[in-house]
Amino acid sequence: MLKEEEIEEKFEYIQREGKITQLNEEYGLIDGEIYFLRSLKPKISQGPLRDGDCVKYRARRKDENQQWK
Repeated sequence: MLKEEEIEEKFEYIQREGKITQLNEEYGLIDGEIYFLRSLKPKISQGPLRDGDCVKYRARRKDENQQWK
């Protein structure tokens, strides 16, 4: 049987500011590269997200060969 820490996936994280560069019904992009689902709700917002909005975000990936999400 595997120990809990052995099955826990390791992720690399970044925290930055960026701009919403694309939105559609299901997903959006920050700075043309950071993918997010539209079902994610911002912690602080003055309304729905729009193209051009500046945002602070925390993204993760498993390794350098994967896209930030």
